[in-house]
Amino acid sequence: MRNLVALITFAVWSTVLVLAQQTSGVRTDFPAEVWDLVNIVAVGHEEVSGSYTVSVSGAITLPNIGEVIVRQKTSAEIELIIRDRLSSIGVKNPQTQITLQWPIAITGYVNQPGGYAVSPGTSVAALLERAHGTIRGTDYSIAIVRLVGEKLETIRSVAKRDLLERGDIVVVGPSRGLWR
Repeated sequence: MRNLVALITFAVWSTVLVLAQQTSGVRTDFPAEVWDLVNIVAVGHEEVSGSYTVSVSGAITLPNIGEVIVRQKTSAEIELIIRDRLSSIGVKNPQTQITLQWPIAITGYVNQPGGYAVSPGTSVAALLERAHGTIRGTDYSIAIVRLVGEKLETIRSVAKRDLLERGDIVVVGPSRGLWR
């Protein structure tokens, strides 16, 4: 029964992910990089299922499987590697689902500043919601600090509908004086 529930959950999430990718117009096949989060669902193998941060060596370490180099590999490529590894330890027809998320930080006039893992296509508004909104009663503006090439750039006049990129730092500050 437990495996049936896991299989149904896997099927539903797989369908949702495929539909989201097809309708959002947001690229979701990006390669994993250091500090990205690799989310794994391995049906019937809860010991492997979980969220793993890509190390500075470009790898994640999974129980019963060991180290898997994931840097510069897409979620589809990572999924094939993990299925192969599960097969090599005797798992017949392994069912897995892999998603990747980026590290993003938000600071300033928000109720819960800090680091968050977000999926491609996440807007500034969605991140603000996850950070439990702005501090009550503040008049604020939003900027993003982003690494462009080898240079940090500050993007001012950010709209809530704007989409985040890997490694962005969202700064919520007073509407006057901060960005002069």
